[in-house]
Amino acid sequence: MQNGELKQCELQIVETPRFFEAMLRGRPYGEASHITSRICGICAVGHATASLRATEKALGVAPSEQTVLLRKLNFHGEILDSHILHTYMLVAPDFLGVDSVIPLAKSAPEVVLRALRMKKLAGDICKVICGRHTHPHRDDGRRLHALPVERRDRRAARTACRDAR
Repeated sequence: MQNGELKQCELQIVETPRFFEAMLRGRPYGEASHITSRICGICAVGHATASLRATEKALGVAPSEQTVLLRKLNFHGEILDSHILHTYMLVAPDFLGVDSVIPLAKSAPEVVLRALRMKKLAGDICKVICGRHTHPHRDDGRRLHALPVERRDRRAARTACRDAR
C-alpha cells in the first residue's frame, strides 16, 4: 500500500508434494482413478474423473454418451456438495454473527439442518451414480457398473429428494 492505494498484491499457496504421480508408476491403468480419488476428500469425483479422462485419451477410448452424462451428473452432485459446504458451513456463520458452524447449530439449528439435508442429497446423487461421493468406485474407465437403475438406488434417490425438502 502506498498513500492508501494498493500497489502490489501476492497470493502464495504452499502445498507440499504428495507424489501421486510416483504412486501411479508401474500400476495397472485401471487403478489410477481409484488412487487419484484420494487426493482430496471434497473433490474426489473431480480427481477420479480427470484420471479416467486422461487414461481414456491415452488409450484412444471414447466414453459412451451415457457415461459422459452420468459423469456430468456426478460432477453436479460434487459441485452442489462443495457449494453447500462453503455457503452454509463457512460463510453463513459470518453473516449470522457467530464464530463457526458449531455455535450456529445452537443459535439457528434450522439453517444447519437444512444444510445437512442438502449435503446429504448432493452426496446421494454421487452415491447413486458412482457408489459413494468420497472416493467413487463404480466408474473404472471401462464402464459405469451397477448403473442407477437398481431398485435400492431408485428408492434411495426418492428418499433423498423427499428428505431434502
